Amino acid sequence: MSIRIRTGKHLDDFAREGLRTLCLGVSDISEEAFKDWNKKWKQATTSLVDREKEIENVANLIEGDLRLIGATAIGDKLQEHAPETIEMLLQADIHVWMLTGDKQITAENIAKSCRLHKDGTELVDVSDDVPTKVRSKITDRLEKLKKNGKVGQNNEMTLIIDGKSLTHAMEEDIR
Repeated sequence: MSIRIRTGKHLDDFAREGLRTLCLGVSDISEEAFKDWNKKWKQATTSLVDREKEIENVANLIEGDLRLIGATAIGDKLQEHAPETIEMLLQADIHVWMLTGDKQITAENIAKSCRLHKDGTELVDVSDDVPTKVRSKITDRLEKLKKNGKVGQNNEMTLIIDGKSLTHAMEEDIR
């Protein structure tokens, strides 16, 4: 089994445990290439215009042709009293959203550890790459809620939607 496949499996295992992950890679470059890149890096980090974009562009120059050598993971502890605070907000009928850039499985585990999602609560995933499928998932779920007289009420469900799908969901004809 290749290191890429083994590492991918490890990353999935780490994500299921709610861990933060970091891939490690290496590339051999000449001293001359490094000096040339380092000049560009110094210019980018001191740029007064579009500094973040400049830094990203220069970073991309050195981050190419990397050879994967492994991955690592660390626990990312919740802030003190976060689960209790979220639980009290929910008990007060305050809607709570968790926004994260994590993989979905990691986000689900974080939601469980902070008591935002409880065992037995339905996970409703309306994410999709195709805008019409996002629309369909939302309208299908809404129809089920209407049929059961649950629209406008608190429901025991956790909604999952990725950023791209959220953009589609916010289109005028879906809202």
